[in-house]
Amino acid sequence: MIDPLLQLTSALLLALVFGAAAASKLRHLETFEGVVQNYQILPHRLARPVAYALPVVEAALTVAVLVPATRAEAAMAALLMLAAFAAAVAVNVRRGRTAIDCGCFSDTLRQPISWWIVLRNLVLMTASLPCLIPATGRALGTGDLMLAALGAAALFILSLAVGLVTKAPPPRYEDNYRASLRRA
Repeated sequence: MIDPLLQLTSALLLALVFGAAAASKLRHLETFEGVVQNYQILPHRLARPVAYALPVVEAALTVAVLVPATRAEAAMAALLMLAAFAAAVAVNVRRGRTAIDCGCFSDTLRQPISWWIVLRNLVLMTASLPCLIPATGRALGTGDLMLAALGAAALFILSLAVGLVTKAPPPRYEDNYRASLRRA
């Protein structure tokens, strides 16, 4: 059994991460399709369906992880998605293809892929673990709810800040263009 405060903080953090990612991708679906293609993991014909389905799944996870009845299943799905994202980034970093955008959040927060993004996903995977453990019956008060919300927001902002500080300069248009031509 785990304290419900830790579980709620983890659930809110996952909701922030997946909600922000889904919102950004839904606003820029065509751009995100290019990001999916640039990873060169999927066959070309699957890039569009995956690019259009992924933000919908992320939005559903955002809601499902907040509902206690579906929290564990949503957290497991989030863990598996984060593992898949980490693997896709790691494959491309190993290939030396670091000039492509990770596609994690918005166009204004573009991040060339790196080992930092793999590490961030691994850390976020651990954040899903408290949601997989049943919580004690302790009732959460108003102070607990505020602490969970502030803690999740602080961790999310810290994740973004560390990402901004550790990232290389963003890829130039020419770099993305060349990377997309190499898949042919």
